[in-house]
Amino acid sequence: GKKLLGMSKQHLYHYNTSMSLLIINKQQVLQILDMNTCINLLEIAFLALSKNLANQPLRSMVWLEPGKKLLGMSKQHLYHYNTSMSLLIINKQQVLQILDMNTCINLLEIAFLALSKNLANQPLRSMVWLEPGKKLLGMMPGSVTLDHGLRFGIKVLSVSLVPNPGYDSHVGAIQLFEGENCQLVGLIEAGAVTKVRTAAASALATKYLARSSDNGPLVCTILGAGEQAESHIEAMLAVRDISKIYVWNRTHSKAVHVVEEMKLQFDTVDIVAVESIEEAVSAADIICATTGAKEPIIQNSWVKPGCHINAIGACTPRTRELDSNTIVNCKLYTDREESLTNEAGEYIIPLQEGLIEKTHLVGELADLVSGKLEGRTSDTDITVFKGLGIAIEDIVCADYIYQKATEMGVGVEIPDFAKL
Repeated sequence: GKKLLGMSKQHLYHYNTSMSLLIINKQQVLQILDMNTCINLLEIAFLALSKNLANQPLRSMVWLEPGKKLLGMSKQHLYHYNTSMSLLIINKQQVLQILDMNTCINLLEIAFLALSKNLANQPLRSMVWLEPGKKLLGMMPGSVTLDHGLRFGIKVLSVSLVPNPGYDSHVGAIQLFEGENCQLVGLIEAGAVTKVRTAAASALATKYLARSSDNGPLVCTILGAGEQAESHIEAMLAVRDISKIYVWNRTHSKAVHVVEEMKLQFDTVDIVAVESIEEAVSAADIICATTGAKEPIIQNSWVKPGCHINAIGACTPRTRELDSNTIVNCKLYTDREESLTNEAGEYIIPLQEGLIEKTHLVGELADLVSGKLEGRTSDTDITVFKGLGIAIEDIVCADYIYQKATEMGVGVEIPDFAKL
C-alpha cells in the first residue's frame, strides 16, 4: 500500500519515530489474505469471543434508499462498485487549513435545515467501551442530501476519557461516500473536524438562544482548558460581540496557558484566567462548559437571569456539568432528541429524580434553524443547549473539505482503491 504521514499527531503512538497510516487497497487485501489463513484467524476470533475477550455489538445499518442502498458498519460488499474511483486522504493540518469557523457554522446551518426537511438520516451513535469509564470506540453513521446530491458516511473515533499528556484524546477518521454510485471517496482526519464542528454547533445555538449584543457587548465564560475551550472562544466571538472572556479550569495554570494562546489571536478582547468558578459563572451572559467533569460544576444559584449555556463536555448518562436545578429552571434545547434521552446525564439524571418531565425539552437545533421554534423570547430566560454531536455535522464538513481539497490539490490520492 501507500503510507500517509500525519492523519493525526505524529506522536500518538509509543514510537520514537513518527507514525504513519498504512492504506491497503482491494487487490493487496486479496493478495495477502488467503482462505486457510482467514479460517484460522476466525477460529482465533471466536475463541476470544468465548473467553469474553471481545466486545461485539450488533452492526448498524443506515438505509439511504430503502431496498436499494445502505450504509453498513460491517460487510463491505454491500456497495455498488460500478466504476473505479480514487480515495482522497486528508490529514489533520489540511483539515484545519480548509475548515474555518465561520464556514463551519454555515455548513452546520445547512445540515440542520436538511434535518428539519427530512433530507437527513441520523441514527443514534454506537459506542463500544474498551475500558468502562476510560476508553471507548465511537461509530457515528448518517446521510444527508445536499444541493449537489446525496452524501453519506461514518465517523469512527477512539476516545480516551483519561488525560494522557502528549496524546490526542480523540483519534479517528471520517469515511465519506458519494451517493450516485455509493463509492468511498474520502478519508478525512476526524479529530480536527470534531474540534471545529463541536464549537460551531454551540455557536449556532448561541446565535438563536443567547441575548443579543446589539445593546452592548456580552461577557462570556469558558469552563475547561482543552482544545474545545480554545475553539469555543473563537466560535462565540463569531456570533456575538463580546467584551470580556473568563477562562476557568481546575488546574489554574492550564487556564492561564489558554488565555495566553488566545490573546495572540484575539488581542482586542479582554481574556482573563480566574481561579473562582463561581465568579466566572455569575458574571457570564454566555457560558461554554467544555470540561471532562463527571459531577456538576455549575450550580443554579450562580447563573444569572438571561444567561445562555452551551454544555458539551459530558456525553454519558451518568456524567454532567450542570446541576439538576439549572436544568429545572432553564429552557432546554439539544442537537438531537434521541441523543439527549439516551446519552445526556444533564437530562437523564433530573428525569430519574422526578424533577422534570419528558416534555421539558423545548426542541432541537433543527427547529430553531428552520424557524419552527422562535428561540429566545425573553431577556430573563436561562437557556441551555446540550450538544452531543451528530454524524450529519461531520458529513457536511467532510464533504466541504473533500471538495475544497480537490480544488486545491491538497491530500494524498489513492487511485483505484476498491478496484480488483
